[in-house]
Amino acid sequence: VPQKSIRNHIVQTNVSGQDGIVNVSVDADVPAVAKLYTPEGELIAEQKFSAGKAKFYVPNAQLWSAESPTLYHLDIVQKDNAGKDLMAFSTKVGIREVKIMGSLLYVNGKRVILRVSTVMTLIPRLVVPLLLKI
Repeated sequence: VPQKSIRNHIVQTNVSGQDGIVNVSVDADVPAVAKLYTPEGELIAEQKFSAGKAKFYVPNAQLWSAESPTLYHLDIVQKDNAGKDLMAFSTKVGIREVKIMGSLLYVNGKRVILRVSTVMTLIPRLVVPLLLKI
């Protein structure tokens, strides 16, 4: 195990027209690279982290949605000073943009209506006595 290692990472995505933007940040200042692959496994790009950050531009991105849950593959590889791989991990990334405008939810510019079920309909014998105590 390396003396210093990447302990946490954050992936944020945005959409600009038809293109996707993937921002990756890590919480350690160690030599590392990030590699982003298409859902089919083809390398899109490889970026060295600069001040713990890397940014990818994905032209004509396949956007994630509940109807089409397309996932890209992201590898993060920590290197030693000679460039040798020390540690690596991977994660899946769905490129999407989520916004709340007023009280409405939008994913990739399309309005989403959430359908929920209350706990009371699932287990009424447990919930009703609790509500009566309030």
